[in-house]
Amino acid sequence: MREGSGGIDWVLGETVHAVTDPRGPVNMGAGSQFYIERANFAAGVAAPPPRPSPRLVAEERLRWIAQRFVAPPGYASLRSALREPGTVLLSGAAGSGRRTAAMMLLYGSGEGTARFRELPDENAETSAARLDPGVVEPGERLLLDLTDEANGHLLRELADYQSAVARCGAYLVVMLSERAAPALPDDLRESIARIGRPVGRQVLQRHLDALSAGLDVVDVPGLARHLDSDPMGELARLARLVHDSKVAADHRGTPAEWFTAAVAAMAVRVDEVADLVRTNSDGRFRATLLATAMFERTRSEVVHHAAETLLATLRFPEDTAHRWERPDLVETLRRIDARVDDDQRVRFGTVTYGQAVREHFWNSFPGVRPELCRWLETVLRQEPVTDRERAMVLRRFTDECLRTGHPQDALWLVDQWSREERSVTLIATASETLTRGVVDPRHGGAFRRRVYDWVCNRSLPRPLAMALVRLCAEAIAPTRPDQALVRLRHLTRNNNPEVATYARATLVALSDEDHRFLRRVLHRVVADLQAPQPREGDCRLFTELTDPSRLVAAPRALLAHHDIKERVVAGWHRLMSTRPHQWWTPALERWLGAHDPDRDLLLDVLVGATAGRSDLDAVLSAVVRGWAGVDPDRRRTAAELLRRSDLALDLGDRSTERTVR
Repeated sequence: MREGSGGIDWVLGETVHAVTDPRGPVNMGAGSQFYIERANFAAGVAAPPPRPSPRLVAEERLRWIAQRFVAPPGYASLRSALREPGTVLLSGAAGSGRRTAAMMLLYGSGEGTARFRELPDENAETSAARLDPGVVEPGERLLLDLTDEANGHLLRELADYQSAVARCGAYLVVMLSERAAPALPDDLRESIARIGRPVGRQVLQRHLDALSAGLDVVDVPGLARHLDSDPMGELARLARLVHDSKVAADHRGTPAEWFTAAVAAMAVRVDEVADLVRTNSDGRFRATLLATAMFERTRSEVVHHAAETLLATLRFPEDTAHRWERPDLVETLRRIDARVDDDQRVRFGTVTYGQAVREHFWNSFPGVRPELCRWLETVLRQEPVTDRERAMVLRRFTDECLRTGHPQDALWLVDQWSREERSVTLIATASETLTRGVVDPRHGGAFRRRVYDWVCNRSLPRPLAMALVRLCAEAIAPTRPDQALVRLRHLTRNNNPEVATYARATLVALSDEDHRFLRRVLHRVVADLQAPQPREGDCRLFTELTDPSRLVAAPRALLAHHDIKERVVAGWHRLMSTRPHQWWTPALERWLGAHDPDRDLLLDVLVGATAGRSDLDAVLSAVVRGWAGVDPDRRRTAAELLRRSDLALDLGDRSTERTVR
């Protein structure tokens, strides 16, 4: 996630130690962890490592922001307005931290038990953005970002959606751009609350504290300008640079020296690079400059290989001088203020210089962006580049694609790699690109739409399909559960049985973590079972979702809820109507073997599933008698089921209706 011009970078499943550093494992503390271990994977398919549950990840994300949050002017009145369920409309200048403020309003709303969810929803068949009042859950915490003009059409749906939020006792924060107000109805326009810019010094201090830097803000030349005018994301970056300067100095020196070094690094701007490029028109110089910026902190031979490959990709004329007569790499690097350090890795003299170079080339040479994409795709899939180096460079490339508004370039690279023979390794590296993309506030929609297009292809290559299953569970489900559900449902229909099994297991695991999600999955799968010939995968998913241990677990059995019981009855009815009894007998036996306290609810469902169908009742009776055999406990269960079934048939449809409901 990113706010303003740098904002908050957040990669699911990882703790963000600083705004631009998404490395390190999450320590979620006490609580359930997310395992996908229900599927019997075929040989060679490993179950994923444990991950935080989606509910906890969303909460962790909010807590991470809360540690760095400084309330802006106007926030107190908004906070007061959202103490009770309802809707608030928030507006503010870009870079003022309006997204962070919106999330903090939700963080403090309600009882904190409902999942935080981002809108809009989408049409399950077309992936088109919409606001669906029918899926608002009681007490939900909802964020709708309408600062993107692409979602402007949703303003027309906002009034009806607000009504649904009020009926369900939910909490909704709507982010609006300053240009959106005139398009709103009068009653909504009058309720918009505008936030101002937080105090810069306080923001910087909060970020330093969150980094455990042990530093107070020290006034040094140039700092005041940043504190007074920089977007919140830039202040977060400044805090990281202060911390990095302290670490680079091995904690020697004074805080003033570390702050001075950080301010100097912030001052490295793209216009300085532009001057350097303008005064050095030699193509080989420029290739070395860009290759060093993209591959900084990799080994020197990788930088050299990248520069030569860039020249070849651009079809730059061959150098007529013999290689022995050309400047060596050290001399070439010296011309761009770079060096090879003791561990043979290439670095610029200033920590932010590489970023400025990358921004200049992506800003100033739009005509060669396709060639730059092909260049990086070529270099990154070749052997000289290690997995760690590939991930680092790919992160930089993704940042430029997102910054310049060209998410399709990053998606193109992933698409290319999905066809490679070594695609398992390449797609594993590219997963971070997809994760960063789907949670990006500006371009997340483009990434999620592309994921939707991919998953609709049932012949999607296995490595990419498996990666998308994890992406849905770990990056989309925490805040957009409905979108994750739509994509995972498509993946359960993949032609590769390993992918389909993995996707089903993921849906089941997500349902275990969130009963709201279970309701949504059951609704979808039971609707699919109404087809004349339900798919095998849909039938299997239904039996896995409705395992007795899931439906009757303490503290309150889900099956006691009318809506869930009704869907489970309908699902069992279709299962018995469309599948031979040998297929569903194992699932039935699990139901019959449930513990005594749970058995009444389960037996009621089975009776309701055969109501009005004497043929189904006869098959069920035969299967139950065969299961019971001579075991006394089983015979008592079978007798009770048959008694209820006979009673329902004897008393007719009205009794059957009472039994089902």
